[in-house]
Amino acid sequence: MKKKSFGLAAAVAVLIVLGGSYALLANHNRIQESESAAAESETGVAVATIASDKVSSFQLADGDTSFTLTKTDNSWICVQDETFPLSNDAASELVNTFTSLQAVRDLGTAQDGENYGFSENAPTVTLTSSDSTNCSFVLGEANSMTGDYYLKREDSGEIYTVSSSLADSFHKTLTDLAEIKSFPTISSDNVQELSITEEGTTLLFESSTTGSVKTWQISQSQDGGKTESTPEKATVNTVTTLVDHLGNLSFDSFVDHKEENKEKYGLKNPSMTINFQYTEATDSDDATTEAESETDTSSETANETEPAEILSGTLYVGEQAEDGSYYVQLDGSNNIYLMSADKLSAFQGLNYDDYPESEEESTESETSAE
Repeated sequence: MKKKSFGLAAAVAVLIVLGGSYALLANHNRIQESESAAAESETGVAVATIASDKVSSFQLADGDTSFTLTKTDNSWICVQDETFPLSNDAASELVNTFTSLQAVRDLGTAQDGENYGFSENAPTVTLTSSDSTNCSFVLGEANSMTGDYYLKREDSGEIYTVSSSLADSFHKTLTDLAEIKSFPTISSDNVQELSITEEGTTLLFESSTTGSVKTWQISQSQDGGKTESTPEKATVNTVTTLVDHLGNLSFDSFVDHKEENKEKYGLKNPSMTINFQYTEATDSDDATTEAESETDTSSETANETEPAEILSGTLYVGEQAEDGSYYVQLDGSNNIYLMSADKLSAFQGLNYDDYPESEEESTESETSAE
């Protein structure tokens, strides 16, 4: 009797194991079939969310990163920091990623025994419409076979797989959405003056133009301006090469905008300061171009051409970041950016003696002028 009972119990146990295995296999096959079927689709699966023009709020939570954007008068602002220099285009692009969400596959609702990595701290995005309707998405783990990620819509429980590029949108930070200003468009053609200060020494390059000929002078001041040299002629080609490097300057990425944080980036006492004065074309360029095309209207051209406005700028260079780039800041702006070392290297460690004209060059330039 005991042997029969034991045999019956063993049989039941085997059936339970087989049943569980079958269920897991069935679920696995269901997922694989959904993935295979969807892989044949070229357009993907459209996921209904909220129309982009109806979204009033966007919230992202990803570990220690959390921010909320609200829309006012077609412009986005950050709720946590309204002074943050948010790029309206970058914010709109991120929001539109989720309002026009395209999944790779629709796996339906989760079945018992399926695990997609939707943990309590999983990255979450919530869209809120102007009528207070919410639509939330939770990002799960990656599928080891396809590289796609699992995505769950909270209100319906529907499970999707999405591309890794869409998954990257769940990991955006506020810094990624900052507006990066353009560096002024300058070169040796429109720069009138350039000074570079490093380690207490300033090299000053000043230009003058006679007709179509532009020449440069160089002078040097040391000890914070306590000692100054007499300006002397500089080799035009050498200075032109240096000044043209201004046109290569651009900001690589945004770092900070808090005035109180300048010191930790080395911008309270910059390691280098670059000052430049330049001219910028006015709105009368079109009229001037038309007038210049007529041989008998030189006087009209002179009247239509407004004097070029002289602008100025100052770039402060702070400490180096871990990747070797430098923290920089333009005068008049709170924004702190990173700029690569190779862009700034042309202005570092300059030697005054490399720039004055030699006697031979001076004689040649005087002969050419005659």
